[in-house]
Amino acid sequence: MLSYEVVRRLCNKPVRVEGPVPPGRYVAEPKYDGERELVEVGEGAIVMANRYASVYERSDLPRLFALMERALPPGLFDAELVVPGGSVYDVMRAVRNGEDGGLVLMVFDVLFLDGWDVRALPLSERKALLEREVEENAGVRLVPYGYISHREVGAVFEECVRRGFEGVVVKTDGPYSARWYKLKKAETVDLVVLGFRKTKEWEEDRIPMSFLVGYYDGSKYVPVCYVSSGLSWSTKEAIGRFFLEKGLVRGEDREVVYVEPLLVLEIEFQERSKEGKLRHPRIKRIRWDKAPEECRSFRGRR
Repeated sequence: MLSYEVVRRLCNKPVRVEGPVPPGRYVAEPKYDGERELVEVGEGAIVMANRYASVYERSDLPRLFALMERALPPGLFDAELVVPGGSVYDVMRAVRNGEDGGLVLMVFDVLFLDGWDVRALPLSERKALLEREVEENAGVRLVPYGYISHREVGAVFEECVRRGFEGVVVKTDGPYSARWYKLKKAETVDLVVLGFRKTKEWEEDRIPMSFLVGYYDGSKYVPVCYVSSGLSWSTKEAIGRFFLEKGLVRGEDREVVYVEPLLVLEIEFQERSKEGKLRHPRIKRIRWDKAPEECRSFRGRR
């Protein structure tokens, strides 16, 4: 029976890259902005689960499950749940409200088929199985793909972004466990460190693991979000030591230790939500060359 623990164990996770992929020939697919799912189709039962502790059954999304029942043979399928033209936030909203009329399951791989473990087959053969066995309909579609060389990845990425996708996923034509790479569009914005979240590492060792960052609106600094990834442990340790030794801590509350707005970070993010939050923020670099008061814009740049 599917559970999110099973999904986390089974799912092949793409490695994100920003530069060239290793030389070779790849299977390229557009990167959808949706929710990754494994779908298990058994005798008279379908279960869909993701890596975030959500397990869906027919009563949750009756229209979608009826369409999956018509389209999918018995097996275990890897897919992306999307709202065409929307984002993962639209998917989450639709699922939360039980409004599955606009949801589409984009199937891109198969792990088991009619009791047969097909994970050892080359990806091209698994794709052929999907094309033969899946009967596409309004709620279940196959992800388009093509064969490219490593030299073509950049051009394919640009074309996918131009067409409104998140980016591209390029996969070795090998078993399910073979290396997958993803290239995703990103924007950056320069924001000022306003404080350190009181994580366990801060409380015990005074190492800031999560930074509260914001911008200057001309009269005050406005918090935007927390960002954690992108800097090494030693760099974070040095930042914490600098602010403490220089007496640059301004105060604290239950959640945050506030510091003087001195350090500027370039933050990479995927997109901005309708509420103004940054999706998947990551520290790209420290901007030693930029003054905090210059961070007056919250508009991202590509």
